[in-house]
Amino acid sequence: MSKERQVTVTCPHCKGKFSCTGWDSINTETDPTLAHQLMHGDPFTVHCPHCSRPVTPNYPTLWHDMKHHAMIQYTASDDEDVIAEHIKSAEEAFEHFRKMGITVKTELRIVTDRVELREKALIFNEGLDDRVIEMMKLIILSTLDRQKDEMPGELRFFVSNKERGFVAVSDAGQLMGTVPFLNDMYSDFVQLMTFEDDETDDYFVNIGWAADYLQAHPTLFDDVD
Repeated sequence: MSKERQVTVTCPHCKGKFSCTGWDSINTETDPTLAHQLMHGDPFTVHCPHCSRPVTPNYPTLWHDMKHHAMIQYTASDDEDVIAEHIKSAEEAFEHFRKMGITVKTELRIVTDRVELREKALIFNEGLDDRVIEMMKLIILSTLDRQKDEMPGELRFFVSNKERGFVAVSDAGQLMGTVPFLNDMYSDFVQLMTFEDDETDDYFVNIGWAADYLQAHPTLFDDVD
């Protein structure tokens, strides 16, 4: 089940202190409403009781999608020691289950940005492989670059009214438009990409991961039309 706790917050606007509910973990099976709010809204922002302005406390959160065997740890920090501590805790838990004879099939991802937490939650909720999604982003961005179109800084996966796609975002964070989700492209990449005994780090799956994977498999798309 999801785990909540009280978080002490200092309002950045009026400097008043107050307590609010924080989520140490969000479980998609036991709390589908909260899970939906994370994917399509914002369960973290609260309003300061002193000045009524919105405040978004920053604290670690673990997303657990039991149906799709995925866990996403938001670290609330990009400090290497903090990240290493989260990885150590997860690996110790997995090792504990293995010693008990329990097969652990859960994929673990580490993210340092809540936007990435939401995106990955959407990807897993759709039953998709985030490694394939990141490869799609890399190839789409490379295609736009060759076409000399205005280059977005990044692409973000989204789902709206059951339609999948990518939002193009500039380096300044401005929305530039959308790119359709190509189902045939996804299916082809699923067939081409292999992950057993791969040397790339699967904790951090982003477009940098995709670039490393492609460098390790330079002939991956040689036969693709």
